[in-house]
Amino acid sequence: RRRHTSSSLVSWARRCVQETGTWVVSQGHELGNHSYSHEFSTYLTIAEFTAELNALENKVVNATGATSRPLFRPPYGDYDQSVLETLGSLGYTYTVGWSVDTLDYLGTLSSEEIAFNVLDQLSPGSIYLMHAVPESANTPGSLYEIIASAREAGYSFATISDLIELDGVYLEDPTDPTDPVDPVETVLSQLINQVTTGEKVVSLTISDASDADNLREILANLATLNVKATFFLNGLTEPTLIDDISAQGQESGNHTFSHDDATQRTEAKLTNDLNNLEQLVQNASGTSSKPYFRAPMGATSTSVLTTAGSLGYDY
Repeated sequence: RRRHTSSSLVSWARRCVQETGTWVVSQGHELGNHSYSHEFSTYLTIAEFTAELNALENKVVNATGATSRPLFRPPYGDYDQSVLETLGSLGYTYTVGWSVDTLDYLGTLSSEEIAFNVLDQLSPGSIYLMHAVPESANTPGSLYEIIASAREAGYSFATISDLIELDGVYLEDPTDPTDPVDPVETVLSQLINQVTTGEKVVSLTISDASDADNLREILANLATLNVKATFFLNGLTEPTLIDDISAQGQESGNHTFSHDDATQRTEAKLTNDLNNLEQLVQNASGTSSKPYFRAPMGATSTSVLTTAGSLGYDY
């Protein structure tokens, strides 16, 4: 077999299904459920999440006669055990993430840059994330270079369903059976939303800390009230105020430098984002943001927690 990457279309937009769904299906492409309104899945109740999935599925069925099952892609890559259980009960056997985020949704990349983000990370079985939104106007043009160059390198393209069928299929054994592979220990950052305790103790946490006047007032009030809090900083926090936070005995945590959705960044980009904020804190105050990390918009995944944990962010 030739090496395969994924070119599956995963649809979520309401009007898009009505206007283009039939055409997409007639072209032999594949449709998957990305929810009706593109809300964070973990923020919804089971009933709300179920209604989201069913609303989109009904649009697909009415517009095309096809179904979005069994594929689901969580908006922002946001999911938890409850989300997966709900999906399974509704016939969505596969929750589809991505290997590489092309970042086309930023609206700042040229067609050549989007293509580079794919071609620089070509790998058998990979799934590439692309968008069909106003901000990704250069995505269509990037496809020419992506497909032509990938084919020259011996790759072909498959829908997700076809790619899944190749799971475990290799042109040749990827490992030497006489050379055992040592298991790699995965260090997860422990996700904490609440601590179980009989003590009547709570924590105040302040995220972003990018508005200087607001932050000064918060610090002044905490000092007056003799309360300690934890500040999750990003790259917009003034260095002098980071020093003030430390001098007052308050605690700092890492909220990433850019405040971008961590689940939509590659491991390398997330690592860089965390390290840049940590360096800012060290330069400004001589202290560290470790061991605390707060994911922007609360969006986490196993990959995000693993990356954070590997960098010393235990919580």
